[in-house]
Amino acid sequence: MYRSTRLATLAVGLVAALAGPAEAKDAWNQTADILGYKQLQASFTDGSVSYRRLEFIYLGAADLQVFGADGARSVETQGLGTDFFAWSDATGLRYEVSGYPYDNHHAPVAGLVRKGESVVGKFRLVSLKGLVPEVAGRWSGVMAFSGGREYVTSLNVSRLARRFAGCTHGEHSARVDVAGHGYQDAGVLHCEKGFFTDGPYAIQTLFFDDAHDRSWFLSLRGSVDFGGTVFQGFVDATDLSGESETLLGKFYLTRPPAFGE
Repeated sequence: MYRSTRLATLAVGLVAALAGPAEAKDAWNQTADILGYKQLQASFTDGSVSYRRLEFIYLGAADLQVFGADGARSVETQGLGTDFFAWSDATGLRYEVSGYPYDNHHAPVAGLVRKGESVVGKFRLVSLKGLVPEVAGRWSGVMAFSGGREYVTSLNVSRLARRFAGCTHGEHSARVDVAGHGYQDAGVLHCEKGFFTDGPYAIQTLFFDDAHDRSWFLSLRGSVDFGGTVFQGFVDATDLSGESETLLGKFYLTRPPAFGE
């Protein structure tokens, strides 16, 4: 019921935006501004302060995720054209930005920190620039297995990497999409040369084929090549029900072209 109501709200907002006068506000304005690499600077009523780095990534429709040291978390919005964003961290603190400025041009943005119904602090989001890891961003392509099986696949990888024991470059949060089967949250390990046999990157995730009530374990290993434009390597898919043999294949992903090109 909630999802249907939200989709109806988005549809009405989109029609209104398309049908409105030329001076109508861009419904994407504030959402586009919050996306990317940020530093969160929080000060609390007990006198303590904290600093952390976050990345906001767009998933589609009005859905966003925020990636940080405690993994990926959903961002609450109020639909298309929202100026409200809220998310929680692993400790249960809730961060809210209300009245996000229009035409902000990535200037700092202020918000409140809540614990339950109580305001326990304030924070600022400051946009950061820096070197983007070669694996970060969006990828699209295929996973192909022996026997002619081929699956359209896309990948969305965060810039931020968390520490991972034994792996020098850490783990990037990611989302794996297989066409027709929904998505799965995952992580991309980036380790030193020689740590893995098929390249410095590895993705291991459980994949649920809900259309057929079967679970698979996916393992991808590979490298980013040709100036950061190709992510390729080997993939194994193990049927956890034991009904099928392990599928052995390769994956080949590239940067998606601009929409309309």
